[in-house]
Amino acid sequence: LRKRYSVATVAYALRTLRSAWRWAMRTHVTKRDLDISTVLRRLADAARHTDTSGARPKPTPGAADVAAIGRALAIAGPPWAYRIFCVLALTGARLGEAKAVTWADIEPSGLIRIKGKTGTRSVAVLPDVARALRALRPPGAADTDTIHGVSPKNVQANEGKHIKRACALAGREPISPHALRRYVAMRYIMAGVLPAVTAMQLGHSIAVMFKHYIKVRE
Repeated sequence: LRKRYSVATVAYALRTLRSAWRWAMRTHVTKRDLDISTVLRRLADAARHTDTSGARPKPTPGAADVAAIGRALAIAGPPWAYRIFCVLALTGARLGEAKAVTWADIEPSGLIRIKGKTGTRSVAVLPDVARALRALRPPGAADTDTIHGVSPKNVQANEGKHIKRACALAGREPISPHALRRYVAMRYIMAGVLPAVTAMQLGHSIAVMFKHYIKVRE
């Protein structure tokens, strides 16, 4: 990280090393095991505390940060802003994609349909989580209504402001809606999900995925 490699690049390199090492063990090239799982778990935290460019890095929240900010937003923010926050944090959708999600797009089985630049994709979440999100539906809202139920311009202009206020209330570093996209991407990467699958879930092309999350920063 101090040599200006992104945390995703380091994680990807370590996972590649782990796969190669396991092959070496299976073919009896070496008998020594290599455990880098602890290193992988610590990388996300290290990324938030390592200055790799001389400029302040973009903050990427951890799971505890997202939970605390979400609680503060649920208590002090408008309900529509909390619903959008949940979709952002669960799916890694862009704000423009999240504000187009309707109640029909959230399936009780645990799929959330996201309509994006690369087409419609389905992001899997736990069924209990999907049902909890559907339980936030206001009385009288139709299946075809968006989950926010306000003007799309209102969402675009004010979601970030509400999230930053929630950050302040929760005592957390201020983040933007797009930081939740980085959060989801890093959770996929740190869990060992293949970059191609992560790209598909985020609505990226493979080339763009590697450019933003895997490529070494010059």
